[in-house]
Amino acid sequence: MKIVLVRIPNGRFRFRLLTDSGEVVAASGTYRHKASALAGIDTFRAQLADAEVEDRTDRDAAGDRLAQPVPGGLPPI
Repeated sequence: MKIVLVRIPNGRFRFRLLTDSGEVVAASGTYRHKASALAGIDTFRAQLADAEVEDRTDRDAAGDRLAQPVPGGLPPI
C-alpha cells in the first residue's frame, strides 16, 4: 500500500491510498495548499490504525448512501 499525493487540474491537491497493484481504495477531498494535504495524510495515517469497522451489510443498500457508486467514479490519478 502507498499514499500518493497529486495536484489536480484546478491546482488543488488530493491524496489517494493505492494497493500494491495500483488500485485506488481511498481518496481524499481536495486541499487548497500542499501543506494542508500533507497534514491530511498525517491525520489519515494516525487515525487509520484506530478506525472502527462498521458492518452495514444487513442494511438495504438502496437507502445507504455509502453503498452507492461514487458519481462519475474516482478522478484519474
